[in-house]
Amino acid sequence: MPFDSRNVILKAVGLLFILTAASAAHSASYKIEMLLFLNQDGAAQSSEYWPDDPGLPSTADALPLQGSGSPYREAGRSLNAHRLQLKQTGRYKPLLHVAWIQPVTRKGKKLFFELPGRGSPLVGTIRMSRGRFLHADLDVLYRTWAGGGESQRSYRLKEKRRMRSDELHYVDHPALGVLIRATPIKAAAPTEQQDAPSADEENQSAG
Repeated sequence: MPFDSRNVILKAVGLLFILTAASAAHSASYKIEMLLFLNQDGAAQSSEYWPDDPGLPSTADALPLQGSGSPYREAGRSLNAHRLQLKQTGRYKPLLHVAWIQPVTRKGKKLFFELPGRGSPLVGTIRMSRGRFLHADLDVLYRTWAGGGESQRSYRLKEKRRMRSDELHYVDHPALGVLIRATPIKAAAPTEQQDAPSADEENQSAG
């Protein structure tokens, strides 16, 4: 049987197309926006609900959120009105409001975030992954401080949440809350993309 090079090439191209499509189905870039806040009424409840030492989120394999992906300045975020409404209630205190671009794959990439300051009152990680649905894996610790730099009370939120693209999701906790949205983006970077904001800018926007 004579060797048919054309047929071999067509089969190879077809296989490459299938593999590329399969890879694309499990990897895409998203704009992730997250607003994390304190429920001050819930945090004021009896200390019996809060262990003295809830442990620390593991950041061993995590990348710093600042400088990862493509952070958005305040004008490029969609949850600014929600942050303002939370703050105006007097009951909720915004702690962190960030948005960035990252590729989301099956395995996912864990990002580490913290608020600078004495003792880092907020520390945590987020891992976004993608299978049939998007998945957000959150591990957040927030500590209040007494005099002398001693930790007064600690609140930890550990939650895995299945998500849909473009939907705003609320992760509930007696003392902490998270609003999070993942929006698919085109290959070209949006025009509102800016350089990474400084820590001072983040604190001002969250406050």
